Amino acid sequence: VAEDGTVVITDKKTTVTVSKQDIGGVEIKGAKIQILDKDDNVVEEWTSGSDGENEDGTLKPHVIEGKLNVDEEYTLHEETAPGGYNTVTDFTFKVDNDNKVTLVSVETDGEVEVADDGSIVITDSRKEAATVTVSKQDIAGEEIAGAKIQILDKNGEVIEEWTSGSDGTNNDGSLNPHIIEGKLNVDEEYTLHEETAPGGYNTVTDFTFKVDNDNKVTLVSVETDGEVEVADDGSIVITDSRKETADVTVSKQDIAGEEIAGAKIQILDKNGEVVEEWTSGSDGENEDGTLKPHTIEGKLYVGEEYTLHEEAGPAGFTTVSDIKFEIGEDNKVTITEATTDGEVEVADDGTVVITDKKTTVTVSKQDIGGAEIAGAQIQILDKDDN
Repeated sequence: VAEDGTVVITDKKTTVTVSKQDIGGVEIKGAKIQILDKDDNVVEEWTSGSDGENEDGTLKPHVIEGKLNVDEEYTLHEETAPGGYNTVTDFTFKVDNDNKVTLVSVETDGEVEVADDGSIVITDSRKEAATVTVSKQDIAGEEIAGAKIQILDKNGEVIEEWTSGSDGTNNDGSLNPHIIEGKLNVDEEYTLHEETAPGGYNTVTDFTFKVDNDNKVTLVSVETDGEVEVADDGSIVITDSRKETADVTVSKQDIAGEEIAGAKIQILDKNGEVVEEWTSGSDGENEDGTLKPHTIEGKLYVGEEYTLHEEAGPAGFTTVSDIKFEIGEDNKVTITEATTDGEVEVADDGTVVITDKKTTVTVSKQDIGGAEIAGAQIQILDKDDN
């Protein structure tokens, strides 16, 4: 009663705490939860784990204050469960004048209870984990090495990654496929992403799949280069398509346009690995006695960049600096980088023509006055004194 005689009544707000826990009793994040009234209107919604932390670092449960009416029935609906958990089925509850919660209807996956402190505690059941085998094969059905593969969940997070061929060998020496154990949840959708294909192959386009309770794999979305299928044993089998190869001719010439012998040349791929190497002049002669240029057959792939590296120049010529080139459709060669000694061009017939400069050294024999003098007999000797 106030001093003026007014009777003042102060109501308490209804307060309900909802805790989303794992089977160890620890608050877990990532569940999207809604509270619905009798007309299915959303009264409150939140994501578990978004209410901050306690002093010990554990997550705080969610508190609903002043939004629920006494003795009215509400439905708790889990829109999305945390990764790896099943959603609980909807259940109903109500609150009395003492903020005491009573569960009205609970027929749900997981477990729901009212704790001693009055909190609604929801314990989600774990999804069953599936075992999936992924095999990376060539068109002959042989496992191939060198593909970097990732499995992504629905949020784009990497669940598993590996390089094909890294799982050891069978008794016959063939490579083992990769087995994913205990990381994929039943009935969830995953994406297989090939980060890098083995040398000489195209990467497959991303595709999606899911696994059922019997570890049976279903391909959900497959519009991809190469071929993807589920084998009789349940393995996901990916067969990459081969990249188209190109034939490239390299001609080592002097300034008169004649093929010259003795240059040691290498073709390197993007990783610096030697794809082809030869010595100019070693490919025989034409009918007129001139030297044949060198042709690289079936080793260079369309759309990839390569480096031409001259390890040693012919006697009396300088080496050219490294040249980068790539091959387009119809075996068309494009020089992508050529800051080099000598001259590099692509001829009308598609041949890469390298013209080395001859080495040039001037020797001057002078008196102390700087005047050139005659009569000195001079020799230039090689490392063998020739």
